[in-house]
Amino acid sequence: MDSKELFKHLNRVNRLIAASLDTESIANVVTNQLCPIVHADLCIFAHYQQETQEFQPSSSDISKTLLPEVLADLVSITSVADTSDPILLRTKELPSRSEASIAIRQMGIAQFLLSTISSRNQLQGIMLLGFSDPKQHVNDFEKSVMGFISSQVATSLEKATLIASLKRQNDQLEGIYQSSLKVNAFLHLKEVMDSVLDSVMYLFPKTSNAQVFLYDGEKLSFEAARWRDNENVEPVTIPRKYGLIYLVAQTGEPFIIKNIRNHPLFTDMHSEKNQGVTGIPLKSKSIVVGVMNLVYSSAHETTKEELRLLNLLGAQAAVAIENARLHQLIESQALTDVLTGIPNRRSFDARLRDEILRSARYKHTFGLVTIDIDNFKKINDTYGHPMGDKYLAQFVRCIQTEIRDTDFIARIGGDEFAIILPESNLEHSTRLVSRLERVITGCPHNLPDMRIQTHSASFGIAIYPDQAENAEDLMSFADQALYLYKRQKDLEEA
Repeated sequence: MDSKELFKHLNRVNRLIAASLDTESIANVVTNQLCPIVHADLCIFAHYQQETQEFQPSSSDISKTLLPEVLADLVSITSVADTSDPILLRTKELPSRSEASIAIRQMGIAQFLLSTISSRNQLQGIMLLGFSDPKQHVNDFEKSVMGFISSQVATSLEKATLIASLKRQNDQLEGIYQSSLKVNAFLHLKEVMDSVLDSVMYLFPKTSNAQVFLYDGEKLSFEAARWRDNENVEPVTIPRKYGLIYLVAQTGEPFIIKNIRNHPLFTDMHSEKNQGVTGIPLKSKSIVVGVMNLVYSSAHETTKEELRLLNLLGAQAAVAIENARLHQLIESQALTDVLTGIPNRRSFDARLRDEILRSARYKHTFGLVTIDIDNFKKINDTYGHPMGDKYLAQFVRCIQTEIRDTDFIARIGGDEFAIILPESNLEHSTRLVSRLERVITGCPHNLPDMRIQTHSASFGIAIYPDQAENAEDLMSFADQALYLYKRQKDLEEA
């Protein structure tokens, strides 16, 4: 190749490197184009990854390359990182028992040119040109070509790193934006936390799993988790009292552990794993409402940029937790009678429909008991509505002492109540009414004087599906039974 052709070829390689926008493209140009120019038998390009502090090698011959640890050994024993110029070495000059010497000799390389690729005093990679003929004359020309290419590669690598960083930041911002949309689209806490963890697993691909725990100021409770490999799901346990998650919750500060192995917070676990862990407090108005815990698949030290993203996700999660809790509270209030604290008519109607469906599916009967306080209007007229309200609350407390945990009591009107008795029949329902009659009579209602001494209620019973197979007809039957019960009492008292 004459000088004119050589110049054209070098210029072409230079343009190809300059046009490359990522590390892989740069590596392909160098390993495929450099060997013919200097008549080398092998070209190895290795990008140095600052985060892992490892070389990522590419070679002109896929059957001949050097492992990352061998390249690190070669850089160490040659001190090539201390010079900006390419150095020429014979393989036999290397320490005979070094990893680098053994590996290079096995590839049949007798001598080689080695050059670092640096930018802003930071190592970005190395290039190695190998020559199998020990007598081949390698002079300043090969060194000059290698030095020229190294400079261009350094510039392109810096550009590729910047492009990758911008792309990563764009992806992260898009991820944060999408996460915000999803988080605020959900009202239920479980859905909110699942959405947050989906974003974490997307934005932090090195995580093996992530969890969210809710914090009430004293205790942590598990809420949600995600694993990278769903086949290796580990059981989620309650956080250790003096572990990282409690530490984050109590201090309100992020906590980063590069490697849990032999770390003081994990000594009692005797872990042999090399894993990084990061705990992020979820704060709403400076109050910790939860903790997000990320576990990495290997040792990992969270960067400032990653911490910034995690804090953004944490802030979103905290607001979403508060919104979900508020929604939960509003939803609960919409289904609860404020005066007595038991379910209201809306809640009762929904439960009655569900019980009909469940009983129909499993071929069960269930009882429905309606209750009406006999002298409630007289109580209100005599003592006023505030005392009447207290009477109702005490009335409910008395009834609750006689029903099962599985029974469902609700206030369905002013002085009207209903109880759903799952898997009960007429006999069971009748026995309950007898007990309720006794407990209401003897219940301490705490009225201010003795003007009203008699306390009683009327009851109606309906059994599904004996009396009716739908909610409306079942309630109608129970109300009719209550009316007859009350009428019979009136006749007896007359």
